[in-house]
Amino acid sequence: MKHIFLNILLLILVISCASDDKEEILSLNEKILVGSWNFQRHGETCSNGFDLDEGGAYQFMFLKDNTVSFTDPGYLTSSYYELTENILILETIYTLPSGSKRKFVGNYIFSEVDESFTGSNTFTAYNDTETLWTCEGTTSIFK
Repeated sequence: MKHIFLNILLLILVISCASDDKEEILSLNEKILVGSWNFQRHGETCSNGFDLDEGGAYQFMFLKDNTVSFTDPGYLTSSYYELTENILILETIYTLPSGSKRKFVGNYIFSEVDESFTGSNTFTAYNDTETLWTCEGTTSIFK
């Protein structure tokens, strides 16, 4: 009887240890598709003599079709992202009711330590015939 009890206990231990080994390791391409992320500007210096202060964080999701979906999209008319290894390029275009557009392009590097992206961005205001102003700054993308 003691021998049967020890075998059952051993079997339970083996099964519990084996289940720990099955934890799935996701690639970065898979990680970004899980849950929502936050996008936060840390301020920009602009060409027209004014600067943009740090903005609040905006929640969004990366989608499988290489676009993004913001919880509050505002005037977002198009988006695109490309992830190559740990480098992310994110582009969004907003069309305002006036017809002028705002294009935001960011280049980011993923940190395994922080599990977030940081990098630089260019923010351009334009209409059909001319660039109105441009800004450059830094941005973070984090969970």
